[in-house]
Formats: sequence, structure tokens, C-alpha cells
Amino acid sequence: ITVDPLDSPGGIYCPITADYSEVFPAEEDNDKDVDDNCALMYLNEGTLLNNLRLRYYKDQIYTYVANIIIVVNPYFNIDGLYTQDNIKLYQGRSLGTLPPHIFAIADKSFRDMRVMRQ
Repeated sequence: ITVDPLDSPGGIYCPITADYSEVFPAEEDNDKDVDDNCALMYLNEGTLLNNLRLRYYKDQIYTYVANIIIVVNPYFNIDGLYTQDNIKLYQGRSLGTLPPHIFAIADKSFRDMRVMRQ
């Protein structure tokens, strides 16, 4: 399979050739981002990384894969991300009812430890 890229750094357009076995399906809308990668129609390395990239550019550094959280370090402080109000917002909530956040994972872990008495 040979494809011509739409955009290329420096304006140099070189066709990309790959074996059919190395090509994976992608989402129809390249600008669609989801809170949980499990909601992607096609879950593969390309769609997962594209979703993380889109969310990163919106300062949404947390993304779920079911009950696992993926965090992309922004290397700068995102205002309002770690406030007391956010801690309270995520307390007692099920995963997925609010946008992904480390506070959701921490609260879920704490509640699970109390239920299992560990």
C-alpha cells in the first residue's frame, strides 16, 4: 500500500509504502477524542496515540483504558487541575461518570481497600 501524506514537515511530500499486514484501521474522524480508549471503534497503537495527542493539546492529560489511567506529563502546571474542589468532586463517584482524573483512581482505590479491609 502506498499513501501520500496530506501534511509534511518542511513541505516535502514523500509517499509512504507499507505492507498490507502493517496497516491498521483508523477512526473515521481524526479529530474525535474520547475519555476512555475502549470507546474507540478501532483500538490499536495508532488510534490510541492519536487520542492521547488530541487530549494532550486540550490539556486533558488523563485518559482511561477501562479502569486503568494513562497520564501524559505536560511538563507545566495546568491551572485548576489539583484543587480541593476537584478532590471533593471525585469523592464517591464511579469511574467514568466524570472526566478521567487521578483523583478518581485514588478515590476508587481507597474505597476498594476499605471494602476489602486491606
